[in-house]
Amino acid sequence: MPGSDLVVNRLADVLFIQCLRAHIASRLEACNNGLLRAIFDPQIGVALKSMHEKVDAPWTVETLAAACGMSRSAFAVRFKRNGWGDATGVPDKLENAEGRCVVAER
Repeated sequence: MPGSDLVVNRLADVLFIQCLRAHIASRLEACNNGLLRAIFDPQIGVALKSMHEKVDAPWTVETLAAACGMSRSAFAVRFKRNGWGDATGVPDKLENAEGRCVVAER
């Protein structure tokens, strides 16, 4: 049938995303840290999304904190406490530069 391949591919995408969400929501020890947890964090996720949407912006801890409605110190403490800088293997100070390089490669 015309279009059936497209529908199957989109359903596979949705299934994969739902599996990721269920895995993260399970709160297994393996999910307590890491990039996926950071992405789905209601505040840190907003900061990460902002960085990826505007990679050319001169992001600082202060502007990232403002983007997600947090104070600079609360943002820094939350990010560090959860080990999210280590989740990508990139030091916190280099996270933005690394993200820019990844997007530039695309």
